[in-house]
Amino acid sequence: MPTINDFSKGDKVRFGRGQGEQTLGTVVKVNRAKLKVRQDESRGTMKSHPVGTIWTVPPSLCVKVESGTERVAPRTPAPVATRQDNSFHVGQQVEFDNAGRTITGTVKRVNSKTISVNPEGETSGRYWRVSPRLLRVSGSAPASQQAPSRLPLAVGQPVEFQGFSWAARGVSTVTGVVTKVNHAQGTYEVVYGHRVSIEKASDVTKVARRPDADIVSECLSVYGALSPENLHMDGEASRTYVRRRYAELQRALKALWKEAGRTISEDECYRAWEAKRASK
Repeated sequence: MPTINDFSKGDKVRFGRGQGEQTLGTVVKVNRAKLKVRQDESRGTMKSHPVGTIWTVPPSLCVKVESGTERVAPRTPAPVATRQDNSFHVGQQVEFDNAGRTITGTVKRVNSKTISVNPEGETSGRYWRVSPRLLRVSGSAPASQQAPSRLPLAVGQPVEFQGFSWAARGVSTVTGVVTKVNHAQGTYEVVYGHRVSIEKASDVTKVARRPDADIVSECLSVYGALSPENLHMDGEASRTYVRRRYAELQRALKALWKEAGRTISEDECYRAWEAKRASK
């Protein structure tokens, strides 16, 4: 662990807690037990601490940076990378975008949260430390330009998948209808009864259009879930939940109407239910 005697005025350091943000700075004063460090780059997610801020830092939270051997890629508001994100390996040719230009280089070291990259043509030993989320294999298009593969099924398509069934008292094969397609994530939002589920494209199977009676029964279930007492859970549901749930159920109705090829009103659903009950 570094001690106060390991530092002197003018040293370049990185300071911050082990699991926190590491910031480049310069030692401006060495006290008996702590260092005075001038911040040399923006710190904080909202840049709440500007460059030039003076910090009092214990030496145990500082690491020396050799002058001229390290450059830091510009910070971008991206999620913190984890070790599982580092799918790159030493010697791999990679590239990333910086200030409107593409920098190409070779992976020098794979760290827990960053990738050290030697830029092409660099002979001084300087390198970049880059988040793996900003890197790509050389020659591949940036993530923003890579079009996600299009999923084959559309809203209103009936499908089979594994879901909870009261009849089976557990998970079994159930039939629902696609209410939303997420091409980027490769998933479908499907509804069966009034239950909504997000399923991977590989987990659903296209089936034929269901009989009118089954579609009307599904619509009745959705209309029931839209009733104020159910939607608001007798006043216990939050506004956020109510808005999200209402949008889900409205998508479900539109998908069922598309499957049926017509609009099915709440009155029609209840008439069908009354007729079915009377016939028993």
